[in-house]
Amino acid sequence: MSETAPTTPMTLEDRLPSLSFAVWGAAICIFVAALRLAQDVVIPIVGAAVMAVVLTPFARFLMRRFMFPTSLAAFAAFILAFVVILSLLFVAVPTVQRLSEDFPSLVYRVEYKLRSIALSMEAVKRWSETVEGLISLGQKSDGNHVLVREGGGAVGQLISSTPKVIAQIVFMLVLVFFFVRDRRVLQRVIIRLAPTPQTRFKAARVCRVVQNKAASYLLSVCVINLVLGAATATAFFIAGMPEPLAWGAAMAVLNFVPFIGPLILQIVSFLAGLVIYPSIEAALIPPAVLIALNLIESNFGMPLVMEKRFLMSPLATLVAIACGAWMWGTPGAVLAVPLVVMVTTGSSEWRLGRRSVKTKEG
Repeated sequence: MSETAPTTPMTLEDRLPSLSFAVWGAAICIFVAALRLAQDVVIPIVGAAVMAVVLTPFARFLMRRFMFPTSLAAFAAFILAFVVILSLLFVAVPTVQRLSEDFPSLVYRVEYKLRSIALSMEAVKRWSETVEGLISLGQKSDGNHVLVREGGGAVGQLISSTPKVIAQIVFMLVLVFFFVRDRRVLQRVIIRLAPTPQTRFKAARVCRVVQNKAASYLLSVCVINLVLGAATATAFFIAGMPEPLAWGAAMAVLNFVPFIGPLILQIVSFLAGLVIYPSIEAALIPPAVLIALNLIESNFGMPLVMEKRFLMSPLATLVAIACGAWMWGTPGAVLAVPLVVMVTTGSSEWRLGRRSVKTKEG
């Protein structure tokens, strides 16, 4: 009989890699779950951090050029952020209010137009039920009268969530002021977390590079989106679309969510064109204008303004947007790309510093 060789039992040192992997995996899962559960607090903090990165060069310019004190420069950055958000709300709130009031009639007018392009009654019914289910307006049709349940659906949810949204915006703006004012103190706190002088030096360099590059990226994106929004408003004004300023503001905001944001606006503009224009061919004008502007922006504007290291792959962009939307909804989708840029810039700079240290040691 052949005897099998005795197997040596695994020691604790042999199991350390698998245990470490399991611990890190559990820690990441707990961290992600905590971020998702605490989104009402985390979203304003992250949004304020991103806005502070954008506004820090403005505050630094005021301090160097006009000798502003740190607190006064931070307050000027706070005022700038407040004006930008207030301008967006000034354009968006009246438009959303009018749409919420006219939405039932708009749905049925679009439904009528879709019937004219040879859609079956059953398909129209399914489409209408899908739209009504997504919007959750809970409409009831009785002859020519449309009844909307009070307090229910998307409009009721929007009204009920307004105080919370306002509180989050105020909290975020206050944090922007403190992040810009105390940016050096916060940077020193991060640097002191490093265990050795060498890693503290690397952490300081990474913080400086991430702040400069992320600010450059975000400022470039803001400028591109503002120009794109102005071009959209001008084109829609020429095309005879109502509320061109609202369309331009929507384009400027939704373009912070690459691919998905412009696609949503193109679909909405086509549905709006069905209501406004008399023919199906004319209804294709608004989405065609948006597609043309997006092609110009992505093929000429982005490569002209952005540096090559900032041009992310579409796969990484879509994955980041999907993860951000899953965690925090629409704010997460908007914040996903800036966060990925900051993380990738910091990690690449950290690896670059490690390689340079190894080269010097060799």
